[in-house]
Amino acid sequence: LESARIGAVLRGEEVILTLKSGNTLSLTKEDLSILREEKEGMCVASEDGVTIALDTELDQALVYEGYGREFVSKVQNLRKEMGLEVTDRITIVFDGTPEVKDAIAEFKEYICNETLADSLAEETLADAAESDLNGQMCKILVTKA
Repeated sequence: LESARIGAVLRGEEVILTLKSGNTLSLTKEDLSILREEKEGMCVASEDGVTIALDTELDQALVYEGYGREFVSKVQNLRKEMGLEVTDRITIVFDGTPEVKDAIAEFKEYICNETLADSLAEETLADAAESDLNGQMCKILVTKA
């Protein structure tokens, strides 16, 4: 049954089904067993006849956004460790996995705006400390502009 008809049955209403033979069948809440199954990739909760489902599958755009936001967080922590003022402009050089590089390229404008970076460049870094961006490794070097 569709949601509206299930709701009606749960409220105590009768549901009338028309069979292929043309006969009708009247059903009440006591005649039915209502079972709900979660769809794969969904997080579902039900209470008092209300069901909410959240799609927990991550697509590539969300994964990249996560890397971008985590990169901003790491840069902001580096700024703080360096004792920079909130208004100080910076330059950022980074080195990471291909997936991280693609994500940072995708969110370059956002990253620069959030961190006050005048430049954000990819470069091979040997001496920079590694940071974990949601399971991906990335080296980040921040300098005051």
